[in-house]
Amino acid sequence: MRLTSIVPHGDIPDRRGFAPSIVAQELVRRMRLFTPSFVALNENEGASHEWWDSMEVRRYRVSSLYRRLFTKITRLDPYPLVDRLVPLTLRLEPDIIHVHQLEFPVDKFRKKLRRRIPMVIHVHSMRSFDPCRGVASAYVAVCEYTRRIMCEQRGFPESLVHVIHNGVDEHLFRPPVGEERAELRSLLGIPRDGLVLGYVGRRQEAKGYHDYLRMMERLVARHDHVFGIVVGPEPGDACRDTTHEASRGLLNKMTAEGRMIDLPAMTHERLCHLYRAMDMVVSISRGEQFPVMLVEAMSSGCVVVTTPVGGIPELVQDGDNGLLLSLPIDDEELDHRVAELISDPKAMKRLSDNARDTVVNGFSWSQLSHRFETLLMHLVLGEQVA
Repeated sequence: MRLTSIVPHGDIPDRRGFAPSIVAQELVRRMRLFTPSFVALNENEGASHEWWDSMEVRRYRVSSLYRRLFTKITRLDPYPLVDRLVPLTLRLEPDIIHVHQLEFPVDKFRKKLRRRIPMVIHVHSMRSFDPCRGVASAYVAVCEYTRRIMCEQRGFPESLVHVIHNGVDEHLFRPPVGEERAELRSLLGIPRDGLVLGYVGRRQEAKGYHDYLRMMERLVARHDHVFGIVVGPEPGDACRDTTHEASRGLLNKMTAEGRMIDLPAMTHERLCHLYRAMDMVVSISRGEQFPVMLVEAMSSGCVVVTTPVGGIPELVQDGDNGLLLSLPIDDEELDHRVAELISDPKAMKRLSDNARDTVVNGFSWSQLSHRFETLLMHLVLGEQVA
C-alpha cells in the first residue's frame, strides 16, 4: 500500500526546523505496511524528483517573483497550489494521502485527481472548519488541546479528529555520555564546567526570544559560569517585532563578550549535538500547539523552562520534568526559578532524568508511528475508526 504525504510549505528532508516537514518525514520512516512517498516544496534547490532514505520525493517550485506578485500583492494566483500538486501526486499512485495543511481544499483536490482516495489532514495550526473546502477522512491533531479547540470552538466533526502528539527519535536525541558534553563545549569555546542555557527556534518576540535574551543578560552579569547558545532562523517578518532591534543589540553584546554562541538553523543530525552541549532549554512562548523542539530537548536530557500554553502541559509537569512559568511572564519569577536550579545540581539531574523518561515512555516516533499507521490502515480498509 502506498502513502503519499504532501507538505505544501516545506521541503523533505527538513533542513530548517519546520515542524510539518519534521513530522511528515518522521511519522512515516518507521512504517511497516505502507510504502511512503512525498510531495513537497522545493525550497533547498534540490532535484524535482529524487529518493531520500529509500522514499520517493517529488517537489514543486514557486519562484519568489511569482509568490510576491500573485499570492501577496494581487492574489490572482493563475497556477494555484492544487494544480501544482495533482500531477505530482498522481505519479506516486497513492492509496491514501496525508496532507500537512489544515486549510487544504479537499474537494477540489479530489475532483482534479478523479479518484476517491482517503485523505488525512494533519493539524499543526488552528483554523476554523470550512465545509466548503470539503471534509477529510480524518484529522490528526498534534495534542489534546488542539483537538479540543477544533471540536468545541472551530466546528470540526468530533468523530473525525484524532490525537497523535509530535515526537522525537530518542536514539538521535539522547543525553551526552562520558566526555561528550565537555568535547562539544570545547568545540564551541565554552568552559567544560560552564552552565549552558539554550534557545532553539525562530527568533521572534512571540516565541519568547527577546525574553530569553533579557534573562541571559541578567544571568551572565551575576554568574561567571553561565553561557548561552541560540540556534535558529530569523524569519523575514521578524523585523516587525517591536523588540527586533533590541534583541539584535543584546545578542551582539553577549556574543562579543564571549557569553553567547549564535548559530543558524540546523538539520537534526547537527542539532542533536548542540542539545547535548546544553543544560537547559528556554522557550517562553506566548502561543504553541505542541512544539517539536521541547520534545527534542527533553529527550536530550535538557531541563526545559517554558510556559503553560497550548498542549505544553500535556508534556511538561512543573517541578517534575521541567519548569512551567506563569503568564504573563514575570522577570523576578523567571530569574528566581532559574537561579534556584543553577544552584541545585541534584534538582537539575532529577528534572533531566524525568524529562528523558517522559519522552522515551510516551513520545518516541516509533510509538507514534505505530498509532498513525493503525489509523491509516483502518481508513484504507474502510473500517470505523475508534
